[in-house]
Amino acid sequence: MKNKKILLIVAHPDDETVCAGTLIKQIDLGAEVTEIILTGAEEGGTDAKTRRDEMLKASKFLGMKEVIFMEQPDLGLTYSKELMLKVVAVVRRIQPDWTILMYKDDFHPDHRAAYLIGIEAVKWAASGVRPDIGDGHRTGMITMMGGMWPTRPDILVDVTDVVEKKMEMLNLLGSQVNKKLEDF
Repeated sequence: MKNKKILLIVAHPDDETVCAGTLIKQIDLGAEVTEIILTGAEEGGTDAKTRRDEMLKASKFLGMKEVIFMEQPDLGLTYSKELMLKVVAVVRRIQPDWTILMYKDDFHPDHRAAYLIGIEAVKWAASGVRPDIGDGHRTGMITMMGGMWPTRPDILVDVTDVVEKKMEMLNLLGSQVNKKLEDF
């Protein structure tokens, strides 16, 4: 997907690790990647500021265009009209060609909520609802990235050629990276 706009909607700062190889490949092809992070993940054993700072370093390393923090409660992320409309405004501003969402049936409740918020925002961004928050935009492709549950993917991206860069990016998320995550 050369020179396209990609929007990634995740629950926590580190969730993009699941699709980081794909993002690296797309950025190398000229794609502009914007990420919406819905929570600070403060319940994960590290304060939200540390997680945010690590994520900003990792996103800069990857070459992401923009990271947007929505600062919703960790382990309490829920769909709301207000939050969904904030995401609609971003979708309309960014006008992505491709939106990547969390896996809808993941075991983590924040991941499931992030999927619901994201899919509803993409749908409503294409409608005539709330023209005061931007012109309607229809995203051409919407996919889900793998999650913590084993999934049966429809699309697999070979990231062998960028795995070293992905591992470097993981190391920038020091408070979250451990052997278990690296193996995952």
